[in-house]
Amino acid sequence: MTETTERICACSVPTAALLLDRSERTLQRWCEDGTLQVVHRDARRGSRQLVNLAQVLEFFGPHSAPDFAALIEAADTGHAEAETDLGLALLQEGKAVAAVAFFQRAARQDHPEAMHWLYRCYREGLGIERDENLAMMWLHKAAAQGHVIAQAQTSALRDLAVQQLASGAAARQAG
Repeated sequence: MTETTERICACSVPTAALLLDRSERTLQRWCEDGTLQVVHRDARRGSRQLVNLAQVLEFFGPHSAPDFAALIEAADTGHAEAETDLGLALLQEGKAVAAVAFFQRAARQDHPEAMHWLYRCYREGLGIERDENLAMMWLHKAAAQGHVIAQAQTSALRDLAVQQLASGAAARQAG
């Protein structure tokens, strides 16, 4: 007799907490009272508890991203591109705070696309308090990491600053 084990999709409690906009402690309570099924502990993910992703997605509600569960699992393992893609999917779902958290995770791994999205989030106040200084920092970091659009934007900003300085100097000399 052959025994088959069905693989259960899972994610860590911190990732589930971000997705559901709940504290990690709340999710721990849900695990303790059986509201959320603990799947197992995974040494690859820092020996954290993994919870049933299908249940997390039930709490999350409807979502439009294809392969959303697979994207969450990949992001949960620390894959920077998946973290960025999950951030984008969360932005589309109107979950900007969680999106910023995933962009930050990817940016800590020097992912230029995530850095550029952090620039936009800080510039527009998406999921985080608007902060022009941090926006510019992330734009320049993205450019330094080779993000083509960020490089064009920083170049345009530099050119504009040079023009402004030149016109100000010319006005002072004329006056």
